[in-house]
Amino acid sequence: MTEKKSSKKGMMYGMIAIIILLIAYIAYQHFNTQKVIEEKVSIGIEKNELLTELFDIQSQYDTLYTDNTELQAEMEGQQLKIDSMMVAIKKHKGDAWTIRQLKKETESLRVIMKGYLHTIDSLNTMNIELTAENTEIKGQLTQEKKKTRKLEKKSDDLNKIISKGAQLQALNLWAGTIKMRNNGSQVETDRASKADKIKSCFTLSENTIAKSGNKKLYFRVISPEGKVLTDENSAGQTFSYDGVKGIYTMIRKIDYQNNAMDVCIYWDIPSRLTPGFYLVELYADAVLIGRTSFDLK
Repeated sequence: MTEKKSSKKGMMYGMIAIIILLIAYIAYQHFNTQKVIEEKVSIGIEKNELLTELFDIQSQYDTLYTDNTELQAEMEGQQLKIDSMMVAIKKHKGDAWTIRQLKKETESLRVIMKGYLHTIDSLNTMNIELTAENTEIKGQLTQEKKKTRKLEKKSDDLNKIISKGAQLQALNLWAGTIKMRNNGSQVETDRASKADKIKSCFTLSENTIAKSGNKKLYFRVISPEGKVLTDENSAGQTFSYDGVKGIYTMIRKIDYQNNAMDVCIYWDIPSRLTPGFYLVELYADAVLIGRTSFDLK
């Protein structure tokens, strides 16, 4: 009888131990599930906060304007980058590391935007001072000189209209990266680690009043960090456009005879590109004739 009682007690203790283990396992699983849910909720909140902040930065960009063509182009490039980030955040399922990286990039975008705001304020202050000076000088001029300036302005406007009509246009402008195979063939790629060259193709428009002959096409590629890509041959080399000077990525010489002309430009990538949004600009005769962009993973 004593052995039977001992056996029953052993079984009872065994059952109790199993129940305790089951309760512990269920509690552990519940804890992990709750932790995952809380993490997903936290990531969702951070994604919404990032989208709100990017929308706020984009809204502030919409209020900024400057007559400086280069500065305006840079701001437009930043706006395109913000659009790209907002699309990426909406598509991204989310993990804590990625959200932190996007948050850092958003903070950098806000700092850049504040820099543009300061620069534009300084330029506007200078413009106000110059306008005041011009007003004072104009007040001292005679009526005859005012008439002369009006005639000169009409002549200048006419020249600008003619000059604008003579400008070339880059139609169907496209740019992207390609990988070169061992057999010499090329294939398009959107992966930064596989890109060997940047390629851009377009059609120069037909223009019967444009000046024919040798022309230089300046090709600028602006990185996600806002810098113009260069190599050893083009580093530090500049060209003039819209009254300012800027660095170019590469130059292409062509013989233009007023007819539509298909052109492709290739640039050897000197070092691995970083993933992100790239802005591409094409200039001819000191004027921007086309703009496009591409993304790299």
